[in-house]
Amino acid sequence: MTRHASATAGCRTGTDQLLATRVLACFRDSNLRGVAQFVRFTAILVLFLTAAAKAYTLFQGDTRFSLRDPVLSYLSQRQVLTLAVVFEVILVFALAVVRRPYVWCGLISWASAVFLLYRFGLYLYVGSGLEGCPCLGSVPRLLGVGARQLSTALSFIAVAWLLVSASLFLPLWWAQRKEGI
Repeated sequence: MTRHASATAGCRTGTDQLLATRVLACFRDSNLRGVAQFVRFTAILVLFLTAAAKAYTLFQGDTRFSLRDPVLSYLSQRQVLTLAVVFEVILVFALAVVRRPYVWCGLISWASAVFLLYRFGLYLYVGSGLEGCPCLGSVPRLLGVGARQLSTALSFIAVAWLLVSASLFLPLWWAQRKEGI
């Protein structure tokens, strides 16, 4: 088999097949697992980096983090930031240890939803003048990026993770169930 033929062997194309049948044939279990592994790798990498940036911010001793959090008003911003670091480190560890792709997708979907709900609450509280989440502290300045741009990029990553991992969860769970493992 040629290189091109082996790469497209999972996706049969024929004029007699319906488009939906061809699209579904491309989403075989092995392809889904590969996508899930890619999402898992990017999640581990980004969550580790953001946890490190938040931990770095915590140790800077910024006085603004002693104020009440705008979304979770019963906690200070320092407490919310500490919880976020712990949450992200536990999630990185779980993604590294767990071997079932549907569990990865479930964890990433859940974490993305929590992150986006918090960001939405922050947006509602602060309004359209949001200059980015203060949780990364001086890290955007160290990277030479604006806080708002980095905050927007992380939000887009979370939306992509939520959409991709949520759409992969049920097919991977069903495939795992059929295997009887």
